[in-house]
Amino acid sequence: MYGMLSIADKQSVSFIEVVEEGEHAGMLRITIQDSPLVSHKILANVRDVQSVMSLGSEDLGADDVDANIIEVKSYITEKDGVQHKNASFAVPADAFRDKPFLEW
Repeated sequence: MYGMLSIADKQSVSFIEVVEEGEHAGMLRITIQDSPLVSHKILANVRDVQSVMSLGSEDLGADDVDANIIEVKSYITEKDGVQHKNASFAVPADAFRDKPFLEW
């Protein structure tokens, strides 16, 4: 178990979706992996989420194999509704991206 935890990505994005209904309709629901077995969800306005940098090998001719760091300027935790500001999360290189929607 220790080996799995020591090499696991922490604070990485595992899923992003648009909230379709309810009081948070139109916001992004972002699932953050705290460990391989534990995650939490945050809600953020689309305008408060942006890609900060690309971590990959685009300059070597590889396509879509780069990880990204996203910054979330303001968000609330879905579980308890607490407001937070200024957080950064990693989007893994193997994540699916809807580039026209998220404008990576």
